[in-house]
Parts: sequence; C-alpha cells; structure tokens
Amino acid sequence: MKVFVVVFVLIFVFVSSLLSQSRWVLAIGISEYTDNNITSLKYCHRDAQALAEYFKKDGVPSSQIQVLVNENATKENILNALRDIKNKISFDAQFVFFISGHGSPDPDNPNKHYFLTSDTTQGYPDTALDMKQVKEEITKMRIKEAVMLVDTCHSGGAKSGNLKNQDLDGAFKNTVITRIQEVRIAILASSRTYEKSIEKDSWQHGAFTYSILQGLSGRADEDRDGKISVVELTDFVEMDVRKLTRRGQNPTSHFSGHWNTGSVFGSSLGKPDTPEPSAPSNSDRKWVSTSEDGRFKVDSVGIILDQETGMEWLVGPNRDATYTFAETWVASLSKWTYGDGWRMPTKLELKKLYCYGKGTRNIDPVFKTLGWFVWAEIKDSSSAWYVIFENGGEHWDYREGDGGPRVFAVRVGKQ
Repeated sequence: MKVFVVVFVLIFVFVSSLLSQSRWVLAIGISEYTDNNITSLKYCHRDAQALAEYFKKDGVPSSQIQVLVNENATKENILNALRDIKNKISFDAQFVFFISGHGSPDPDNPNKHYFLTSDTTQGYPDTALDMKQVKEEITKMRIKEAVMLVDTCHSGGAKSGNLKNQDLDGAFKNTVITRIQEVRIAILASSRTYEKSIEKDSWQHGAFTYSILQGLSGRADEDRDGKISVVELTDFVEMDVRKLTRRGQNPTSHFSGHWNTGSVFGSSLGKPDTPEPSAPSNSDRKWVSTSEDGRFKVDSVGIILDQETGMEWLVGPNRDATYTFAETWVASLSKWTYGDGWRMPTKLELKKLYCYGKGTRNIDPVFKTLGWFVWAEIKDSSSAWYVIFENGGEHWDYREGDGGPRVFAVRVGKQ
C-alpha cells in the first residue's frame, strides 16, 4: 500500500509539473521612457509585475516567466526574450504575451504599427518595436496557442512630432491576426480605436490590467470550477472595464483558429464554491442608461430591457463566432451575474430589434456590436439561421463554419 501511495504521489507530481510547464509568459510594462518627449505613465510597470506574480502563484516556474519593465524593456531585450522563449517552448504549450505602455502607427506608412519601447526615440520609428517583428517571432514558436493581452495607455502617447496620438489595438489585430496561421491566437486589447486606456491611483493599475487581475482572483470564474478559461476571462474583462470606466473604455477581442470555452488561462485564486445569489428583480436593479427613444433600459451588468416587448438581452463577445461557440457562451451565463433563463434568440425576436438608420448597424446603440449578422435559431442538424442587420433579412450558415455572425442572448424579462 505504501508503495502504491508513493507511486501515485510521484505520478501526480510529474503530471502537475507537465501542466505547469505548458505555459510560458512574457510580461512587458513601460512607464518611463528615455526620450523626454514621450509622456511617462504611472502604472504600466506594475501591470506587468502583477500579472507575472499571478502566474507564479498559479504554479508556472520562474524560469518560464520573463518580465521586462521600464529601462529593461528595450527593443533589443524584447526581441531577445521572444527568441529565447521560442528556443525553449514546447509545441503543445500556451504562450502569454502581455504588454502595457504606449503604441503608435508610423505616420509615413499607416500600415506599419509599433510598440514604443523604453529606448524609442520620438520621430524615429525604426527605434520602436514593429509589430510585424512580434508576429514573426510568435509564428516561429510553432506552439499550440498564444494569448496576447495588449494594454496600450493614452492612445500612443507622443507629445508632439512624428508619432501621432492614435490607438494601437485595432492596428495590432489587423497586422498580426491576418498573418498568424500556424498558431491559434486570442487577442484581448484594452480599448477601441481612438479610445484612451485609463489609469487611476485608486486601482494602482490601468483599468484593463486591474480588471484582468480581478477576473483572475475568481470573479471571471463563471462556472465556479476553479479554473479561468480564456473565454471566461475575455468575457469578464470586456464587461468589467466598461463598468469601471462608465463605458469610456471598451476592450475588444479577436479569436483566430478553433478555440473552445475549455482552453484554460489559469486557476481561480478566489473561492469558487461561493453560493450563487438569486437574480435581482427589476425593482431592485440599478439602471444606468436609457436609449434615446426610451425603449431600452440598461442595468449595471449590461442587461438590456426592451420595454416594448418585455424581453431582456445580453450582447455577447464582440467578435466572430461559430454557432457552437454562440450556444456555449449562452449556456455559460451564470446566475452569479446575470440570473437564469437565457437562450438563443429566434429570427422574429431579432428582427424586432432591426430599425433602419438606428446607430451604425440599424440597431439601437445600446446594443454595443460591430457586427452586421447575429445568430438565431437552429435550421437543421448542420446549420443555423442568422439575421442580417444590413437589411433586416435572414440567411443560414453551417454551425461549425468559420464563424461570422455575433451572438446575443435573450430571455423573458424579470418582473
């Protein structure tokens, strides 16, 4: 019996070791720049240090975590760190790339975009880190998946001169996602194009990183299983940052390759066995906004009440989705935050939201979506319907296709 126990323990330790070795982390945070013409930030270095500390607590060996902050986060050091990880990482591993600092496009070549490293000289884009170089190093890794967390503060940050004040995150996705084919990649960026990424003394971080850390503490663990999936973290951060900043900052995400809700980012450091509360009634809710015509009300967690039909809506992740992903996302909505009763909408229910000329997508702007298509009900065993908000029509696609429509959840309104 003792021999069996010893063998079991050894096997457990060995398996645990393999699991911990399956994740590598490069965390970069730049608050101070050698060029005085580039605005200093307050908490970007703390952002990187805090994320690295999380992974240490989650069991990732220190040898698999590299942290570069302030004067150490030079262009050469970042590229060397990427190459060093490439030479050591295994093909079945997950790579986490985190960067917090300034970013900017090249004013002379809008298709080129840069991270501003600590030794970047304003007016000389070649001294910044070209995102194409980052892409090339990641594609050389030949790994299972990469998660990229991009927290670019103050929309570029150059005070004056050649590097303009523009947002990096949309550019990052355009530059990187379209070219990475070898690696399944998820990108979560801190804000939309031209939005500022906000820092506050009360957080001691930027809103984006603060929300990530809050999510990893357990708040993002929707199914309360003790693990935080990439999808759970993305969903939590997208909503939480909007709440923290009163919708002044809206994170965006993009998933390329075949992701599923089970891909784990890390362990919950909170208490997953906390009992779920019941959902509040309408009278107990805190309503934070109302549509211009008064038809829709939005509560503090983002639930939209349609006062005309009595239905309630949640807008899913602002990215392309397969129908299978859409169903999984709706099923994962927890009573902890949203209450119960959520399901996929019907074509008719979605068409009642269509209103030509409303917002940018012929739907009231309280529905924060950049998509023209939204999944509806199942058509048959292999396909499903979606509603086209360009013209209020409908069409179908394969449920396991490449994705394209967005996902909304609906339920009968709570009284």
